[in-house]
Amino acid sequence: MSDAADAAIVRVMLADFANVTDPGSKLNIIGGGIVMMGYDPNIGATAAHAVVAKISFPPEFIGESPAVELALEHDDGSLVTLPGPMGPQFLRVGVADALKPAVVPGANVPPNTVRSSKQFVMYFASGLPLEPNKRYRWRIKIDHETRDEWTETFYVFTADAGPVIG
Repeated sequence: MSDAADAAIVRVMLADFANVTDPGSKLNIIGGGIVMMGYDPNIGATAAHAVVAKISFPPEFIGESPAVELALEHDDGSLVTLPGPMGPQFLRVGVADALKPAVVPGANVPPNTVRSSKQFVMYFASGLPLEPNKRYRWRIKIDHETRDEWTETFYVFTADAGPVIG
């Protein structure tokens, strides 16, 4: 495992809604910590939801460029594919830009004091076209390495049929 991956702290969370609010990269998270999401058979997709991943590194890694990837997997570990304009494509994003020091304009913070971080916030307003009654997992990889605790698992459920009246 790379030194950056070994020193990383990774958090992954699902929420009803999330976004980044300002240049300071503050997160707004509403309904955070969900582990199950409904499926609407009328549209063939899950409920709207967000995935938030925050990865931080010790200050000594500032200037380095660890490759960080967030991907959606099936329960067996294979990558989820979604329909796209050029055919099926994996649902994953990655960055490999240099880590920068945390900066707050006007604040006097000594160098090498605060952890540098990368974060992903993806909001799926129309849900995702996943299969119902299955388990999925968001996974972080750093420099092509991963750990079980760098994941967040969720289940896509369907509601029981209600009573028929009339």
